[in-house]
Amino acid sequence: MAAISVILAATTLVGVGCGNPTQTNINATSTQPESTTTRTVTAAEVAAHNAMNDCWMIIDGKVYDLTPFISMHPGGPATISQYCGKDGSAGYATKDKPNPQPHSARADALLPQYLVGNLAN
Repeated sequence: MAAISVILAATTLVGVGCGNPTQTNINATSTQPESTTTRTVTAAEVAAHNAMNDCWMIIDGKVYDLTPFISMHPGGPATISQYCGKDGSAGYATKDKPNPQPHSARADALLPQYLVGNLAN
């Protein structure tokens, strides 16, 4: 009985099913507000981050480093990787579907944690 209690306590502390603690929990929502001192990023700088292992994307005038999220995207890595270094606003707004489907509120809530800055005009 004592062994079961220890296992249950350890399981609770470790968080079974939480996955790799260095990965983002895609089921979580961000509670952190966007920084009040946001960096300005040029389109040329975004274009330099155009690979799956270094993926910046423009979504609605903001620049996000989605590198850590690529492997966790529910639609698969290719869904995001096609927009690495580019403006993915239309893809994000429609999920690239013939019948456009917006991303969920959960997806919107995840974006701020990946914010690099605002796109320069």
